[in-house]
Amino acid sequence: RVQPLRTLILLVAVATPLAAADLPLTRAESSNYAATSSHADVMSFIRELQQRSNRVRVETLATSTEGRPVPLLVIGDPVPASPSDLRHDKRAVVYFQANIHAGEVEGKDAFLMVARDLATGPAAKYLDRLVVLIAPNFNPDGNEQVGTANRPSQKGPAGGVGVRVNGQNLDLNRDGIKLESPEVRGLVQNVLQRWDPVFFLDSHTHNGSYHQEPVTWVWGLNPNGDTGIFDYLAGTVLPAIEKQMRERHGTLTLPHGDFLDVKQPAKGWVPLGPEPRYLSNYVGLRNRLAVLDEQY
Repeated sequence: RVQPLRTLILLVAVATPLAAADLPLTRAESSNYAATSSHADVMSFIRELQQRSNRVRVETLATSTEGRPVPLLVIGDPVPASPSDLRHDKRAVVYFQANIHAGEVEGKDAFLMVARDLATGPAAKYLDRLVVLIAPNFNPDGNEQVGTANRPSQKGPAGGVGVRVNGQNLDLNRDGIKLESPEVRGLVQNVLQRWDPVFFLDSHTHNGSYHQEPVTWVWGLNPNGDTGIFDYLAGTVLPAIEKQMRERHGTLTLPHGDFLDVKQPAKGWVPLGPEPRYLSNYVGLRNRLAVLDEQY
């Protein structure tokens, strides 16, 4: 599974910020990044992408408390009709998820761009090694509560963002183990159990500790997971990503966490907790590669 993960790192690096004129644009792109995609925008983008590419098929990951579908894009060349199509297939299945906290919006629009590049652009070359699942709007109910007063310490987008909780007033990234929400139950049933992806990426926006590294991420930290996976992510993948982000993009990265005391950084740095209520830890306990990604 090492080669597919290296492929994944390259895939994220080649995703392009702009589409050709005849391809769908995200709301972020069409507004010059002043606004983020609504649920209707996401669904419209997906429908248009399906019309332009036979590499995209859409399943429903879940239906939210307020009745909105959570779309799951299945992207492949050829695109599998079901997991059973992959029984004798060497392609690795990977899963990207965004907007679990609907005030943290950039992953939603970024993963729509990645889907476009996979379906129609240069990233399609990686589909000989990967089947990519994308849930760009994991929390559609929270996403529809867009307002400029949400997350006031966050810079942009000017048109506002959604709220952290879902339609049940639950934080979905605390619902591992409990599985009280339809969204997380759908993740377990329709992604983890159905497709069993080897890699899980949960995208967030960080507005906590201030530091010079704009991109932070961390892997599954529960000590009951496979230590070989933990060591591989910490000792091999982390240095590779730090090097590529610095050399290719001039961007510094840091393992995600917070200062013990924001006014006295020298007191130390603490990572995300190990509890499996966090979905990256929950998936890590399934002995799969799991990453929580946060950036400003």
